[in-house]
Amino acid sequence: MVREQTRRFAVACLAAAVVVLVDQATKAAALGGLSQEERIPLLGDLLGLQLAFNPGAILSLGAGVTGLLTLLGVGAVVLLVVAAARARTGWWAMGIGLILGGAIGNLIDRLFSPPGFGVGHVTDFLA
Repeated sequence: MVREQTRRFAVACLAAAVVVLVDQATKAAALGGLSQEERIPLLGDLLGLQLAFNPGAILSLGAGVTGLLTLLGVGAVVLLVVAAARARTGWWAMGIGLILGGAIGNLIDRLFSPPGFGVGHVTDFLA
């Protein structure tokens, strides 16, 4: 039982690590190759690439409380790690790990991106 739980937690951690690496690599590529002024269409007006910096959550909601969003992000990461440790199946562990990776990726931006520690803006590039 403990061995199986350890394996599921490892699956979650591996999934999270892959997501964080892909997240940070794509954001670095966006920072190096996209601009805030020009949009590159992928599917006409439906989907494109354009550099943006989001101080809030989805659709910039909460832009005035970036510090609070950072604290909520820390809390979410902690809860997701606990959930990953308690995952009952490998599929649940994988799903939790994927969500955890996204939360960690955004938390990295909030902690280390301008304008400052804990109030950084999340790098976005899908428009």
